[in-house]
Amino acid sequence: MKNLTQYLQSFETGESVRYFVNEFDTTGKKIYNGTVISIEEDHIIVNVPEISDHLYFDEDNIDFLKHV
Repeated sequence: MKNLTQYLQSFETGESVRYFVNEFDTTGKKIYNGTVISIEEDHIIVNVPEISDHLYFDEDNIDFLKHV
């Protein structure tokens, strides 16, 4: 992503987001609901209750996180 900082700034702490995961043992994608808990200059932390309360998203995986 060319401007990660600008994209991260489009999120707000407490915002509801969706995390899209490729399921390797099934067809299609799994979608999880989460909440932004922290926004930093180069990463974002999201609470996805079904997975973890501290998922780290940066330039390598931010494309899996979308605004609701």
